[in-house]
Amino acid sequence: MTSPNQSEDRRAQSRIPLVVPVTCYSSTPSLEWQARDVSVAGSGMFVATDLLLPVGVEVEIGFRVPGYELEIVTDAVVVRSNDPAVKGFDPTRPKGMGLKFRDLEPEFAKVLKGYVDRRLEMERELASLTEEVPAPRSAAPPASLLEPADLPDLPPLPAELPATPPGPPAAVARPVTP
Repeated sequence: MTSPNQSEDRRAQSRIPLVVPVTCYSSTPSLEWQARDVSVAGSGMFVATDLLLPVGVEVEIGFRVPGYELEIVTDAVVVRSNDPAVKGFDPTRPKGMGLKFRDLEPEFAKVLKGYVDRRLEMERELASLTEEVPAPRSAAPPASLLEPADLPDLPPLPAELPATPPGPPAAVARPVTP
């Protein structure tokens, strides 16, 4: 179960959604998850998975950040679990586990922080744009322009179209008068 300090710690940094494959290595055979829903911050991540490890287990994980070629590999510890079979399950969140990074290489920490910061800035910019743009007004013409009485009478369309389209009109020879 999550202690109050762990709960405060995991909310100390902004998290962003990320869908990437996460490879988890532990003392048991290698387990690989195709993450359905991952939220990541500079200090850890939540991995939505059916393959849950007990809280306190230390693992080595690897994942890629979009736009960065190298795989980020770091040690992590399982700090919480959201398991339907365990008391305290939150049905509003996916089944999975929270992993806290340990000894994240400075280069990886910089890449991860930069990615999270850029995504958060993009979300703030998008939110400010939607606040500034007024709701669209109706582009429909006034009803008075659509009154049938104002429309000219048009001949009805033929029931069937000819098999071949008509060609150019036949030339008519006329005598030229001087």
